Amino acid sequence: MDSIISSVTQTLVNKALDLSSAQQRIIANNIANSGSVGYSPIRLSFDSVMSEVRTMIESQSDAAQLEQAIQKIDTTDLPTVQDLSTKVMLDKEMVLMSENVIRFQSLITAKKGLGGLMKSAINGGKV
Repeated sequence: MDSIISSVTQTLVNKALDLSSAQQRIIANNIANSGSVGYSPIRLSFDSVMSEVRTMIESQSDAAQLEQAIQKIDTTDLPTVQDLSTKVMLDKEMVLMSENVIRFQSLITAKKGLGGLMKSAINGGKV
């Protein structure tokens, strides 16, 4: 993101959308394998993946440091933890999927808002 329009916020929202998409795939995989003998559900903790970024924000790190931390989050090799149970609980997976959909929709709304702010800035505040 070397463009003049890029920002830490935009990069963070994009990475969060990537994580939400990965979460959706993981939940769908758990549901698809719910009848498989010996299958343990996979979990992705959005909060644990974003913890370094959160810590940097709380310590008021500069934009360049935040950008580097966000870029280090690799959605192709996410940390996963096996659930303690060896059985997929469909009700639990559906709740997790619903939470993830709400998070994804919120991120899309935030991204639209950022686009609206950019448009307003380009137009000099005129509608």
